[in-house]
Amino acid sequence: CHHGGRSAQVAMFLERQGFGKVINLAGGVSEWAGRVDPKMPQY
Repeated sequence: CHHGGRSAQVAMFLERQGFGKVINLAGGVSEWAGRVDPKMPQY
């Protein structure tokens, strides 16, 4: 998700369901985009 809140909840849910390789982007896609390419348009 945009800032990582909802995706963190989903990641925890998936782990509780037995999925072992769950990764959550801290800060969401917004943080990731800023680190990868600060010029990338953000919504």
